[in-house]
Amino acid sequence: MYSLDSLDPTRPPEENAPSVMNHITPEGTQSTWDGDIPAINQGLIPEESPESSFLVEGDIIKARPFQMFSSVSFKWPKKDGIVEIPYLFSSKYDQPSREVILEAFADFEHFTCVRFVPRTNQKDFVSIIPMSGCFSSVGHSGGMQVASLASFCLQKGKGIVLHEFMHVLGFWHEHSRADRDRYIHISWKEIRPGFEINFIKSQNSNMLVPYDYTSVMHYGRYAFSKNGNTTIMPLAGPDIPIGQRWNLSTSDIVRVNRLYECSQTVKGPGKKEE
Repeated sequence: MYSLDSLDPTRPPEENAPSVMNHITPEGTQSTWDGDIPAINQGLIPEESPESSFLVEGDIIKARPFQMFSSVSFKWPKKDGIVEIPYLFSSKYDQPSREVILEAFADFEHFTCVRFVPRTNQKDFVSIIPMSGCFSSVGHSGGMQVASLASFCLQKGKGIVLHEFMHVLGFWHEHSRADRDRYIHISWKEIRPGFEINFIKSQNSNMLVPYDYTSVMHYGRYAFSKNGNTTIMPLAGPDIPIGQRWNLSTSDIVRVNRLYECSQTVKGPGKKEE
């Protein structure tokens, strides 16, 4: 059993806690990403930038085409019960920024069998760099893969880091589940023209976990709205909160543990048993 007592994803956010900060640039404009998974978008990264060497069409992280519909095919390898993910910080991060990211890593390590380790000479690793937004690739792609966490992605704590590294572990957005129409209504007429791609369903595995409004992977109700009206309405009720960015939900943790077949037992903060 995993002890989830220290997490309460259903609690009301603190006054300054991040709710959905989906997919904005520092100027406050929304991108055309599937949330923060790079899709068709241009102009966020200058073509002459060295960062563009691993991007196509401006901000698409190079990946295999069928990755859009895969969850389990891009699992990180597991050895001796541990899923080890090497990472490398950009030298542009100051210590407070690194501590925010490490706080998110600690959550994964406390509740799952995932371990983030500083890269030494590993071939496969996540390069964490402050590009022009908050985005990452989905799952283990091999070699160096990028997770971008701009400074504004870290200003309100670990929530966006948790979101991005759920992507890194292989998970897509909750609202894009194939069964989402039983739980939410998409107001297509309220979506900014050209941004409809962000609401397409995927065929990813949900690991037999029920739909979760409290997931850190869920969009907010005004995501990509053209006029400030609701684009995502929970069918369970208009006042159901969605789009939190402060904690992994219980379901988020269960999904990770099921995908990676974690057998570790966690009993209270800092106490782990194999």
